[in-house]
Amino acid sequence: MDTQTDKSTEVKVRPEPKGNPALFRICAVISAVLGIAGAVVYFFAYVNDYEPGIMHFRTGSPLIIIAGCLIAASAMSALTAGIASRGTGAARRIELPGASAVFFTFLPGLLFVAYVVSTLISSQGLPEGVLAKIALAAAAVSAAAMILRATTWGSGVGGTILSLFPAVFTGLLIFIYYFDMTTAPINSPEKGMTNVLLSVVLLFFLGDSRDRLGKISPVLATFTRIAAAFITLPVAAARVILRFTSQLESPPFIVNALLISVGLFALYLLVLTGRAVRAGKPETEPNPEEEPIIQSDTEQKG
Repeated sequence: MDTQTDKSTEVKVRPEPKGNPALFRICAVISAVLGIAGAVVYFFAYVNDYEPGIMHFRTGSPLIIIAGCLIAASAMSALTAGIASRGTGAARRIELPGASAVFFTFLPGLLFVAYVVSTLISSQGLPEGVLAKIALAAAAVSAAAMILRATTWGSGVGGTILSLFPAVFTGLLIFIYYFDMTTAPINSPEKGMTNVLLSVVLLFFLGDSRDRLGKISPVLATFTRIAAAFITLPVAAARVILRFTSQLESPPFIVNALLISVGLFALYLLVLTGRAVRAGKPETEPNPEEEPIIQSDTEQKG
């Protein structure tokens, strides 16, 4: 009787989904091409069709429509690459390989410091508003989190807790910029693109935090790394150039520079992800969200 009960309740682990490394690489390349092309078209849309006085493009501007379609297609291709990366090793926790990671982690950290300093200078002290003050504090902690990212201490419990603050800062920044009427109206394309780029970075930081907690999702990790590297990075670079040509009035230069640094960090992690996929090693940690398969008596007899 006991033997029969044990057999009927035998638990089998659900097999890991099979990935498609070839599709992952193809979609990643397509996402890169579309994202860079979208950034270039976006740049020329501002140069040719943007009217700074009303902070809008000329009615019926084809360039900004094409740019939006290219960026959206890049995001869809990145999501497809994320789905194809399941079971290919993309969900293995990435340990930053020492000295080579210092530049890519220190740069965002230093720019977080620059954001804090520039905010204090422009506000002549603490900024007005509770959210702005909280965002400033979160930026200061985020600087420490990124600077310590490649160190031994940064990989411990303390570093894992600190890794949540860049996501907190980015979420607050989205809220602050959206309701800030002193920079641009709510329906301004500047504000819309800023929120798109910040949203990608927010998802990237959330995915990085899950990685530190050992609960990384291959779809989320791959999608956010590709999107941050091939959408946020080129578009933010185009916006920096536009700032120097007086075509773009907001957000501040330091925010676009910070977005570029995060995009470079995402590109670095994406390269490490590609190496893991090429190695073909399975994920080292089982997914705790997977439901076990209960083998019934009928299946046992069969």
